[in-house]
Amino acid sequence: MIVLHLFALPQSLRPKYCSQINHLLSLSNIEKVKMLLICLEYPQEKIASPPFSLDNVEVYCLYYKYFEIKATERVEDTFLPSMNLKYFDVQVYETVYWIVKLAR
Repeated sequence: MIVLHLFALPQSLRPKYCSQINHLLSLSNIEKVKMLLICLEYPQEKIASPPFSLDNVEVYCLYYKYFEIKATERVEDTFLPSMNLKYFDVQVYETVYWIVKLAR
């Protein structure tokens, strides 16, 4: 299993990253690859620094061509706002996705 944290990358780098992941996985002989994608979602215009916001629309746009996508859980993240003052008055959600690359 691979764990991905796309919130570390700015939006402009994400398509290339996802394309590269797909390319590398297509070179392997593994029949089925499961990845766990963890995303943070909040109003990006309020805080323009990492970790970056990533919503479900962007996740599906990035992965739908190559992968099966399933959101498993979405919860309010109370840890980040309690540990980082710049998120003090921002509502943050954490969403977990299973991203599955099937052999083609």
